[in-house]
Amino acid sequence: MTARPASRIVIVLICILLATLLLGCITLPWTVSQGTVAQSVPRWACPTATPKPYAEDGPIKGYQDGQPDPTTGIPQQVPEYYVVWEQEYGYLGNPPPAPTPYTKLGNGFYLGQIVNLSPLLDVQGDVRRTEVMSGSLRLYAAQLTWHNRGAAFPFSAARQVVLSAIQRADGARLSGNGWSWSLAAARLAGRADEQTLRSAVPSGDSEVIVPLLAPDGDPQTLDLQLDLAGQAGNVDRGGLRVQWSRAQERYCDHAGTIAASYNDPARPLQGPPPPANATDVVAWAYAQVGRPYCWGGKGNAACAGNPNIGYADACPSRQGLPCWDCSGLAWGAYNSVGVTISHGTSNQSRYPLVWQAGSAVEPTSVVQPGDLLLFTGANANGQPVGSITHVGLYAGDDTLVHAANYPDGVIVTPHVFENRYYKPRLALITRPPRS
Repeated sequence: MTARPASRIVIVLICILLATLLLGCITLPWTVSQGTVAQSVPRWACPTATPKPYAEDGPIKGYQDGQPDPTTGIPQQVPEYYVVWEQEYGYLGNPPPAPTPYTKLGNGFYLGQIVNLSPLLDVQGDVRRTEVMSGSLRLYAAQLTWHNRGAAFPFSAARQVVLSAIQRADGARLSGNGWSWSLAAARLAGRADEQTLRSAVPSGDSEVIVPLLAPDGDPQTLDLQLDLAGQAGNVDRGGLRVQWSRAQERYCDHAGTIAASYNDPARPLQGPPPPANATDVVAWAYAQVGRPYCWGGKGNAACAGNPNIGYADACPSRQGLPCWDCSGLAWGAYNSVGVTISHGTSNQSRYPLVWQAGSAVEPTSVVQPGDLLLFTGANANGQPVGSITHVGLYAGDDTLVHAANYPDGVIVTPHVFENRYYKPRLALITRPPRS
């Protein structure tokens, strides 16, 4: 059946509206189905940043009777040392459920860290490269270790796990829509006969290995998409993304605490460290990383939802946290240093022009930290087209910090000028007043 002209116009208008709402941000290959997990802000909790010396490196705790001396019959005195964490937590030995204040909350963590998703659910994510190649692609193995103290819940690793960034040997970083499970990867890993990856996370402790095929390099970021709890019979139109990045935790060299409970109110969000010599504007924006996205958000209201805007403003798992949209984050960054700039991407595109698409000048040669990078859609030839739909702050070192969309929130996109999604959509770079 052929659509009538009027119907075609309606379809085109709907597509344009949806594209505008997406704000030019990456849509990963996930769909969200009804689930029963992720009911609080994800956190990582370190038992302590500087554990006291233990074992033979620490003080002697006391002495125990050893073997009797063969001559006198008197037992030899054998020194007893403290074990790890014992000086901090006494007879408990390991970290107790209520950890010390070294916590991090949001949706960005480091590979190998244990993320507390709810009082009953923890997950640890990591990814490694294997020696198996298929043409120019390498086989990677993503590992998720679950600690589930509640009921089993539906989970499809083939849909909900994505390797989202690779760094090649020449230093180039590849990112974008990411690489998910495929039958080809499963066959290379000898797992083609598995039902991938189980259809549920069972109660108790479990582990799942997800085979992934991606370009050759070192894995940099692993993304986990969780379905949000919803009312029976309804399907949440959002989801909660947890991303693990390859980096070293500054405050605590420890994977984290299982079954952590938080008696104190949530601490202010700690974003990743900003680039060296970052301006105040950039440093402030980095401090917002992990906060949720909401339509029209200016950081002065909780992420409580807007019934007039469905998916884009639901924020069901992060109510209480201030939320941002893309232009609001740029406005907030400048406002933090006492500079008032315009709201909205259209207005922010009117500041003094630093670079424009089609220019013979490379954007990397003229852009400065704090400049606004503005994006549109892209045509079949990869050229930016249409009105401005997204904006972010240039942070230096080819890095963009921006409020992406729901559910990603405020994120950092490295190597933005080579990013296969953002590069063809970069339309303008503008420079608001610095004072």
